[in-house]
Amino acid sequence: MYTPQTYARLAGLAFESLRQELQPYLKYDRERRIDYFGFIQLDLRHYYHYVTFTRSYIDVRHPYCDYDLVDFLLALPVSFRVARRLQIAVLNRLNPSLAMVPVDKDDSLPIEQPVIRDIHRSLQLFKRRFNKYVYPLFPEQFTLHSDYDRWLRHELRDWAEAILFDPRTAGRSIWNPDFIRSLWTQHLSGQRQWMLGKIAPVMTYEMMLRKLYDAQWEQCSPVFLGTAQRGLNEFLH
Repeated sequence: MYTPQTYARLAGLAFESLRQELQPYLKYDRERRIDYFGFIQLDLRHYYHYVTFTRSYIDVRHPYCDYDLVDFLLALPVSFRVARRLQIAVLNRLNPSLAMVPVDKDDSLPIEQPVIRDIHRSLQLFKRRFNKYVYPLFPEQFTLHSDYDRWLRHELRDWAEAILFDPRTAGRSIWNPDFIRSLWTQHLSGQRQWMLGKIAPVMTYEMMLRKLYDAQWEQCSPVFLGTAQRGLNEFLH
């Protein structure tokens, strides 16, 4: 993904960051470690900030997130909460017909009978592989409410290419242009799913640089820009 000079500076940093974040949780047993790490790193940092952001536009309510429910769930063994075990048990007891509707995230049936669940999973896997390698015969359900991949191939294609292959993007020497071109070619072919998840972060980072970084530099004087650019070049090389 990165140019050699950029990769040389970033290699190993993500793993080292994860290792450091895990250190405070190592003193707990495995089950508590999963709980606490998930609460701090995922729930508080992701969902809480998402709710805070949403509340700036609309009113937010969480009628089922009360203290009694949270206390009950945390009192259960972790094995009851992984793989939606508790959710599946409740669903099959209260509404068995709804358990025959596949889950949107992985297209699996939330039923308790493992044989039926495995047969359904194998059938869905066969359909996806047939569509990919033989012929797109079986209809596939999108897990998102809109077909973002198609938008990026058609209506938003010019906009995406103007970001990915703009000289300003290449001039930063961050991304490997051959790799970015390969991602875009695979996306346009439609033969690989979820390519948007690899392309969108690159586009988002570039748009962030243009909005926050480039805008500040454009306000600086030419003399300062020349001095800063020379210093940056010396730092990189």
